[in-house]
Amino acid sequence: MIKVLIIADSYFFGVKLTCMLESEPEIKVIHRSGLAEEALDKIELLEPDVVLLDIEMKGVHALDILYNIMLLDPTPTIVVGRESDLGRREMLSALGYGAVDFIVMPNRLSDLEEMKEELIALVRVASSLEIKKLVIKKPKKKLSAPKISEKVLVLGASCGGVATIRTILSSFPKDFPAAVLVVQHMPAGFTKAFAETLDAVCPLKVEEAKEGSLLDKGKVLVAPGGYNLEVVQKGKHLFTQLNKKHTIVKPCIDVTLKSVSKVCGKNVIAVILTGMGDDGANGVKWVKKNGGKIIVQDESTSLIFGMPKMIIRNGDADFILPLLGIADKIVEIL
Repeated sequence: MIKVLIIADSYFFGVKLTCMLESEPEIKVIHRSGLAEEALDKIELLEPDVVLLDIEMKGVHALDILYNIMLLDPTPTIVVGRESDLGRREMLSALGYGAVDFIVMPNRLSDLEEMKEELIALVRVASSLEIKKLVIKKPKKKLSAPKISEKVLVLGASCGGVATIRTILSSFPKDFPAAVLVVQHMPAGFTKAFAETLDAVCPLKVEEAKEGSLLDKGKVLVAPGGYNLEVVQKGKHLFTQLNKKHTIVKPCIDVTLKSVSKVCGKNVIAVILTGMGDDGANGVKWVKKNGGKIIVQDESTSLIFGMPKMIIRNGDADFILPLLGIADKIVEIL
């Protein structure tokens, strides 16, 4: 039985979430609370497997609640919020505080049933996670990179990737000599806020990719949610090209890796990080075929080991490294 504790100040919202979750026989909502202090006490007393937290509670800063959960009683937490400017930023901030993932509410509460399957799937995943992997250590001091490199670095991630990508990018010096592409599974509308968040804390310039964005040394382009990102060459320069090709997720890591490896050949460094599923497993084959290098995050530091595991199983990983060793290896390959 998976025990869930819900923190939400709306009675209707809490009841609706309870009904949705308990439609799955293996899930039991053991408590609902709209008060921060009570919620923290109940987490300590009832020891839930998963906490579900409304990120936009009135009169309460939900990030403070999340901070205290991770400090006092670390518990896998999923945040729920609305697709507004505030909601997007708060949900992305929550991932940095240690939340497992977020789920976007529909505009009308009456449409909540639409997210039931996704919510139940996330709760199942969260309940099986090792809590120590929710806390990511700060990177070491900034690395020294070579002044010149023709490489293009692609970071691919899914669940758990937000904090992981930030950790890697934060390790790089401001004069990092390679172009960087980030393909993080994330809904449309969230990747722009994600890029802005990274830009605020990382030495490199980070922005959401647009149609025709120039790949430039020391610049990070984040693939926009709802689109696949490919790379095309025009003259001596590389540019992004966006499309809506049919893939299970958009942005799709496989699509980007196949494209960039065709154009850049041996100059590709593909890094596959924490995430569920097998996105990236096909793309790295193109990287390997064209002489590029492949790094995957190891199991001990991956929140979810699905994507790296598939590449290791296929025999395509050149390096299997813990999170805090990945940036060093990237710089070494440059």
